[in-house]
Amino acid sequence: KAVEEIKGGRSIVVFPEGTRTKDGSIGAFKRGSLYLIFKTGAPVVPITISGSFDVIKKGEFVIRPGIIRIFIDKPIEVSRFNEKDEDSLLEMLRGVTVKNLREMEGTKEKD
Repeated sequence: KAVEEIKGGRSIVVFPEGTRTKDGSIGAFKRGSLYLIFKTGAPVVPITISGSFDVIKKGEFVIRPGIIRIFIDKPIEVSRFNEKDEDSLLEMLRGVTVKNLREMEGTKEKD
């Protein structure tokens, strides 16, 4: 159904890590996140979220005061990739997210 919706022009959100990390770092991107990319060829718009770890810790149901920043990057045309390119596509998409997070937080070390 999601493939049909995307092909019909609808946007969806996928969290490629699958779950939140315990320390707030960016985890590995899972291969399952690529399924819709390969089935639709739709562009990917990387969205990076900063600050949510401090507001809601993994496994806790307490919301703390804080600031969450969201950076919406330019679309990436991924139709040139196929299943043989899974590793390089995952690494490229994760790299964009890491770069954006570093710029948002003004750091060079967090990843």
